[in-house]
Amino acid sequence: MTDQEILDGFKQDGWSREKAFNALVLRFRERLYRVIRGMVSSHEDTDDILQETFIKIYNNMHKFRGDSNLFTWVYRISVNVAISHRRKETIRRFFRLDDAPEQISKEPRPDETSEALELNRRITEAVKRLPEKQRIVFSLRFYDELSHEEISKITGNPVGTIKANFFHAMNKVKSYVENKDE
Repeated sequence: MTDQEILDGFKQDGWSREKAFNALVLRFRERLYRVIRGMVSSHEDTDDILQETFIKIYNNMHKFRGDSNLFTWVYRISVNVAISHRRKETIRRFFRLDDAPEQISKEPRPDETSEALELNRRITEAVKRLPEKQRIVFSLRFYDELSHEEISKITGNPVGTIKANFFHAMNKVKSYVENKDE
């Protein structure tokens, strides 16, 4: 279905609305998953945030004004839900510091010793260390290959700010990956 067919389907009741929502989910779920996964640390959290994102989309589709394309609007919702989730998690961790579970050692399995897996692990670790705005821009640009203009529409920041955030994020990731002693 095209964007317009999805939007038209949402304006109707019953089966057409459900069909439009299913088409929207099928079209965007993998891309949204990658964006969200780049912002949070666990698969379970990513699934929860993705589900919450689609609920928000479903409940707020009537608010879509068409100022941007559907893709941009949906991505912005997912980023907002992920940011909100992270803020809540930070608050939860703060209040349960005394109850923190012991750290579990994650020794690499013998089959995970190739250079490619190590590089991927280091990039993932470097991205987790980025400030939130840089992490969002980096994930959207690097993993989802969005243009600076698309990221600008999603985040609501000027293109110049997006370029600067991406430039700084790339330098930090590169520095971390190249410094193997960290």
